[in-house]
Amino acid sequence: MTHTNRTSASAWQVSMLTCAVFGGRCSYCNTTLSADQLFHSLYQHKSHLAFVCAWVCIITPDEYRGLELNLPVELFLSRDRQFLEDVLHLPAIVFKFSCTHCQLQKFPATKREIRSFRTLHSGHLRLARLHAVVHTVGGRPLRQTFALLGQKAAHYKTLVQPPSPSPFTMARAAQLLELCQTLHCTITSIHCHACRGRHMLKDQADIQDELPLHDGHWNYVHLQVIVSQPREYAGRELEIPAYPFSLESLLSPRGLTIHCVLLELFRQHGGPKIIPWNAAEVTSYIESPSDQRNQPRFLALVRGQGERTYQCELPVIHVHAPSRLHVTQLEQSFLQAQMEEA
Repeated sequence: MTHTNRTSASAWQVSMLTCAVFGGRCSYCNTTLSADQLFHSLYQHKSHLAFVCAWVCIITPDEYRGLELNLPVELFLSRDRQFLEDVLHLPAIVFKFSCTHCQLQKFPATKREIRSFRTLHSGHLRLARLHAVVHTVGGRPLRQTFALLGQKAAHYKTLVQPPSPSPFTMARAAQLLELCQTLHCTITSIHCHACRGRHMLKDQADIQDELPLHDGHWNYVHLQVIVSQPREYAGRELEIPAYPFSLESLLSPRGLTIHCVLLELFRQHGGPKIIPWNAAEVTSYIESPSDQRNQPRFLALVRGQGERTYQCELPVIHVHAPSRLHVTQLEQSFLQAQMEEA
């Protein structure tokens, strides 16, 4: 079961990993646990649950079927839920596979690429890792790295039809989907730490002239952009690193598109943090009058060039009122082209 962002074309997918438990291990007690011990005697490890992992085999979706993972049991437990079921449902955004044996990373964008990775590394799959953003039963999105144990088929073939996810689990998947955003932006300025200069970019011609000058030291370049879409994020001016993006994407006459997963919204100098599930809560947090001197920042996963994923901080520089947002020449040309096409 896979969900995509319903508001616009997104580089991210939320998958519901349905897993059958076949055993586990407690590294604190240095003991291997049977499935029955995980289901019925987990209370014996209550004081050190962080050291207990469940061994599971993925039943669905098909592209992950048969993969065996090592999952921390804490992902499925909360204050009101202190037991494991024999089949677990984990909403997840899988964004990367890595292999310590081959010293490579793969950012699969299609089911075919996922199956290709499994085939190519089948001889040493225990040295591979699955990287994902998951939604825990406790209600938080977490970036996690899971060790692969193998891809034997014996464990999941015994389950003819796995149970459907509960409404609570489906709600968690929907919340995870809300964190996947496609931000359409206009570049307004460039700050290069190598050149020690800052330049305002008034139109597309300025962007075309200035950005190629810094192509040789891309890691030192930061850009300021104003978000125009989606509507709930319109008017926010962000500072973003340039290195996740190709020069070609930054020079596009249609503006910059940022595919991201917003993991957290926090203050630069400490203070409360929130998960940006809800646009109204994000607005209230950013515009809080008591924290005007403490800059808000998004912690996000950004899909960049070559389908690579980068973890970035996106400071919120300013919030423009909708009535005061100016239409740049870039946006005017884009709108005019749309009208002529219509």
